[in-house]
Amino acid sequence: MEIYIGYDTHKVYKITAGRATYLYRKHTDGRMYLSYYQNSWGWGKKNIPEEYQYAGLENMEYKTEAFVYKVETDPKKIKVKAFGSDTDMASVDIPYSPAFWLNLKLPPDTKFYKKVKSEIESIRGIPLEKQYIITSKK
Repeated sequence: MEIYIGYDTHKVYKITAGRATYLYRKHTDGRMYLSYYQNSWGWGKKNIPEEYQYAGLENMEYKTEAFVYKVETDPKKIKVKAFGSDTDMASVDIPYSPAFWLNLKLPPDTKFYKKVKSEIESIRGIPLEKQYIITSKK
């Protein structure tokens, strides 16, 4: 684990632990809040659940990246619902919404995003944008 602390502020700005990275930014209230998160983890074939072994997988890897755009500190505006602690996000049936994807505003591509995109495209040799178009016709 590596912890990056500001020389003059003595506040934690970055933590790296294994493959995970946490970046913190100072909020207007003076406190540090998480502003970026990136992680990846995986399993070898012997640890992959049987229901996912249909594709002849040698290993399974999950990659996540999250940006925090707004920090809400007013407790009256915060609503927290527990979800997903025992659910694999790949098994959640969510209908595809072309309107959502056409209106989605994303930050600039990060090195991590470009790597994941390249890996996804290399599986079938099809550009990611074309994969979106193909799947949106279903």
